[in-house]
Amino acid sequence: MTELVEAENGGSRSISHYMRVLGPGILGAAAAIGGSHLVASTQAGAIYGWQLVGLILLVNLLKYPFFQIGARYTMAADETLIQGYDRIGRGYLYFFTLLNLFASVISTAGVAMLCGSILGLFVGDSLNVTQLSMIVLAGSLAFLITGHYKTLDRVTKWIIVGLAVATVSAVFIALNKGGVAPPDFVSPSPWNLASVGFLVALMGWMPAPIELSSWNSVWLRQKKKALGGELDYKDALVDFNVGYVTSTLLALAFVALGALVLHGSGESLATSGIAFAHQLVNVYASVMGEWSRWLIALIAFLCMFSTTVTVLDGYSRALSECLVQLGQPQGSGPTGHGSRYTYPLMVVMGIVGALIIMFFKGALLAMLEFAMISAFVSALVFSWLNFRLMMLPQVPEQYRLGGGIKVLSWVGILFFAGFNVLFGYWYLFVK
Repeated sequence: MTELVEAENGGSRSISHYMRVLGPGILGAAAAIGGSHLVASTQAGAIYGWQLVGLILLVNLLKYPFFQIGARYTMAADETLIQGYDRIGRGYLYFFTLLNLFASVISTAGVAMLCGSILGLFVGDSLNVTQLSMIVLAGSLAFLITGHYKTLDRVTKWIIVGLAVATVSAVFIALNKGGVAPPDFVSPSPWNLASVGFLVALMGWMPAPIELSSWNSVWLRQKKKALGGELDYKDALVDFNVGYVTSTLLALAFVALGALVLHGSGESLATSGIAFAHQLVNVYASVMGEWSRWLIALIAFLCMFSTTVTVLDGYSRALSECLVQLGQPQGSGPTGHGSRYTYPLMVVMGIVGALIIMFFKGALLAMLEFAMISAFVSALVFSWLNFRLMMLPQVPEQYRLGGGIKVLSWVGILFFAGFNVLFGYWYLFVK
């Protein structure tokens, strides 16, 4: 996946240098590992075994150029994707803003509710899932408002390391034990029209919606501001690649756990948040041993907490950039006030997310599924938009897409277009 790019100020770089510059890509991985990994990837393995590994790899590969553009365009043009969308056309910026207004509150409610469900493993039945979710939202807002970006950047790296070590260890132990499916078990096939809805939802959030490439763009400008001239073009791509490859490998690890521990076991995946949280921890404990139960529960909680805070931070920063940009003439560059509305938007997202959990938690899974499907449908728009950004005059020639990645981009755009047609047929005539 990694494309070799010459840095403007090349030379050897130390490990300590990369530890300082890593950040936005890791935050992107933390945001992705929530719904698409813990839930959708585990479901894919539990229901279909190993059959969807190739599709997950393919989707991660086809989305790679469009996520990478979040880092590439930001460093080359010295502005975020959001300013770039406005340069292409104000209508695209309005579409991006409206889509994110909807997705922000649904995603916030969904990840906070799952995080609250895992928190329930520690407090027992003394609090219900609504109360636990409120605690998570309040804690996330307090963490972000008092700690700001630097704390988020520093803490998330270690959470991802802990989750990766625990997950990969569990996979190797499960592989050593072998799958639980009996020899005569026949796996259901995902390669039929009836499965299109599940496949589209899986791909929509795998590893994340393409429009979330704007988060990497916004975080990267924040990181660049914090580090001054220490962060360059090559560093930004290394940071992105580390986060993206980590996210892809962990997606495969969760598929493997579902395939080895749940597939063919006769145990169906729970649909409620608390039951799924218990089931997830039981998967690890059954593989690694009872000693690991509370350790895994803690890591799973920290993982979902990091997802909750990155979702709140990413959406609020992106929407703040949108509102500031919409107040400027079309096609104008960064104003220096892009974060003006970040914290008010953060609080509003937390409040609306809490209201959704309080009054619509019974429909939250359906809303999340709708958000996942919407993400895949909109992938066609945002893949083309991100590809188009690299042709703007703001991008110097040496930073434009090479021949190989251009071909991969067109294959991805055609794939999303073709699958959108298939999904439309399924929705109208098969569902």
